Amino acid sequence: MHLDKVIDGDLIVGIDIGGTFTDVCAMLPDGTLLSTKVSSTPPNFEQGFLGGIAELARELGVDGPTLLKRVSRIAHGMTVATNALLTRDGDRVGLIATAGHGEASLIMRGGGRTAGVLPEEMLRVQHSDKPEPFVPRSRIREVPERIDRNGAIVAPLNEGAVRQAVTELVAEGVESFAVALLWSIRNPVHENRIAEIIREVAGDEVHVTLSSGISDRVGEYERSVGAIMNAFVADRTNRYLARVETSLRDQGFTGPLMIMQCAGGVATIERIADAPITTLQSGPVGGVIGSTYLASTIDRPNLITTDLGGTSFDVALIIDGAPERASGTVLDRFDLHLPTVDVRSVGAGGGSIARFDEASGSLRVGPQSAGAMPGPACYGRGGTEPTVTDASLVLGYIDAEYFVGTRMKLDLAAARAAIEPLGVQLGMSIEDAAAGIISIAEHLMADLIRGMTVERGYDPRDFDVLAFGGAGPQHAGNCAQAVGARSAIVPLGVVSSTWSALGVAAADLTASSESGQRMSAPFDLDALDAGFEELARDVAGRLATDAVTSELQLGYELDVQYTGQIHQLTLTLDRQRLSSTEGDFGAELSDSFTSEYARLYGDAATLPGTPVEIVVSRANGTRATTKPGFAHTDSGNDLTVQVLSRAVYWPSAHEWQETPVYRIVGRVPSGQTWMGPGIVEMPHTTLVVHPGQIAETDLFGNIIVTFTA
Repeated sequence: MHLDKVIDGDLIVGIDIGGTFTDVCAMLPDGTLLSTKVSSTPPNFEQGFLGGIAELARELGVDGPTLLKRVSRIAHGMTVATNALLTRDGDRVGLIATAGHGEASLIMRGGGRTAGVLPEEMLRVQHSDKPEPFVPRSRIREVPERIDRNGAIVAPLNEGAVRQAVTELVAEGVESFAVALLWSIRNPVHENRIAEIIREVAGDEVHVTLSSGISDRVGEYERSVGAIMNAFVADRTNRYLARVETSLRDQGFTGPLMIMQCAGGVATIERIADAPITTLQSGPVGGVIGSTYLASTIDRPNLITTDLGGTSFDVALIIDGAPERASGTVLDRFDLHLPTVDVRSVGAGGGSIARFDEASGSLRVGPQSAGAMPGPACYGRGGTEPTVTDASLVLGYIDAEYFVGTRMKLDLAAARAAIEPLGVQLGMSIEDAAAGIISIAEHLMADLIRGMTVERGYDPRDFDVLAFGGAGPQHAGNCAQAVGARSAIVPLGVVSSTWSALGVAAADLTASSESGQRMSAPFDLDALDAGFEELARDVAGRLATDAVTSELQLGYELDVQYTGQIHQLTLTLDRQRLSSTEGDFGAELSDSFTSEYARLYGDAATLPGTPVEIVVSRANGTRATTKPGFAHTDSGNDLTVQVLSRAVYWPSAHEWQETPVYRIVGRVPSGQTWMGPGIVEMPHTTLVVHPGQIAETDLFGNIIVTFTA
């Protein structure tokens, strides 16, 4: 394949860096997709980024600079900020807070010990403790000031106290500052002045994060945490992006570099510099956005997206063609106001470790993971504990000689040796122990899917399961069948293992702005509309760039709760209703809230007649990026599908069976039907078609698994 033979026009490139692999996907003007993988290179992730560009260029028969001159846009999903937070490898942060309120991040909420932990860990309260703070008491300084909840200055800022606090923190080695004042969301004048003083004392190069710039919602704890975490990762993230951009420009790339955000869209690198915290979990979110892009093409508006990698199984929902979102997130048991695509995870990835639980006499899988190093025993990197990947190899689901194409050989003997002790403890053969590992892992995956659907009032029978990630298609059919979904879909076949990179490449430019000004019934519609107008102007400013030529599209939301309640539901708003003379807006809002509340929690949980209040007003803006549709594939021939065979141990039959293996070289051809049992091998992933399952390919190369039993 050569660049000039396959490309007539500019490419769009998406690059997603994971803990083990860096995925690259290129979208050609005719809708054809090219993808590849290279090893990630922590802690110098830019080497993996540039290595991905070089590998794509090599596969196209050119060098990196020649390729980059044909690229119109690069979008990037990254783990730099996430890794810095999880490994606690960030800047030394100092916090400046309102006098009497400096320890909000230490006190936390009542659930601070258990936020985001597994249920089995949550029950062990006596063994729990609060997470280690990112800013200890010794680096917190309180300064006299007070602004009230209406934005009026009650006590002026003591600038002398601020200067003294900054001087002390600099002397203690503070590299980055977070400022979180009590009512800065109503009036940020004191936070802005503190930022000026910090730069006067510590220099213009020091990073300063203001809580009012991270969140405009009530909740000093969440705002403090957001400001602290942003300050913690800012320099690491911005230096990394500067190195990437410099390297790209040096090689002749002249287009925009876009960065994926957790809220589901990309932003320019200049916007990310102020709030790098928004890049958290951008890779998994990219996969959801890629799924949204595909949903309209294949006319399947309701999807359960599943991303299975080495450590975790990630699930999100697409309802009526739009991803489900959450207004906040939890990281390392800290809550923060960070709007995000709602992706939930369970520790059941390819590297999840299986063990015998002495207390219950049963087999357990995860959440502990062998990671990338040493990884599963079959990787031959020193790992000795049995993992899900080892079990797949033992059963014959994956080929020891064909893993990540032919770039990596697996050690079957090491996998069997790792699982054998479990078989002895369980009184099983090695094969049945391996089948047990797979079964338990798939039950964990199915339980998470049920939690994301049934427990939210959705019926899995109305959904298709979209399976991507390196290991996703291995378990997709059984998971979809277990929850009663209509089908399991491996999107675009060979591209499924780099699906997050495709989603990053296809993402639109987005921004949100919100206000935490509460409003109770009867609602002042003029004030509400004026607030939305201000939010819309803010969004328009954030999306002002020459990198995208499309018009701004705006949508509006309200977070609503019963008066006196502490949990909210998000409702979409037709802003024109605020100026309409027809109907009663308050009654309509109450009815919409009650209807959604009943869907989620049941009719008995609603409180008819109880007034509702608006907690958060939000404007969401989108400017669509240019991207092609998906190209159709041909019907294939013997050169694109090689029919092989190998012995596979099928748990349903408890025996080894010689099984057809369909090895796909290049794009997945359309019009194919493969009856289970069978194995469909692609360069970077494998689909397991169990007995009673049927795999078919559509016009775009999606592999759709349905069930006869």
